[in-house]
Amino acid sequence: MSEAQTDNDKEQGFEEIYPFQKPWSRQARQIAAIIWPSFLSAAFATMLFFAVVDPGLIGDSMTPSQRFSRMTGYGLGFFFFWLITMISSSISILLIRSYNRKPVKPQSNEQPDDQGY
Repeated sequence: MSEAQTDNDKEQGFEEIYPFQKPWSRQARQIAAIIWPSFLSAAFATMLFFAVVDPGLIGDSMTPSQRFSRMTGYGLGFFFFWLITMISSSISILLIRSYNRKPVKPQSNEQPDDQGY
């Protein structure tokens, strides 16, 4: 990419550079903020977990005993970790959204604290 083209991109707005692409809505950004980090966390957790545990032996320890391939074990483990990390990310988004941003006004006889709540 040339330097002149980069300068030109900085001067143009989003709509001029990407005329057919709309900016994401707030809900779409929140869903992406849940799914993408949880996907990366699940991939990392899967690598760590299956570096120690053999997925072929997991089915033998179940009651009743289940036989499935190692690839199935890897897949089930990944989706399990993805579900757990998605729940964690969803709770974080919920807590952020439910935060009351308006400071509470102190009573006339009380001194306001340093945090402004």
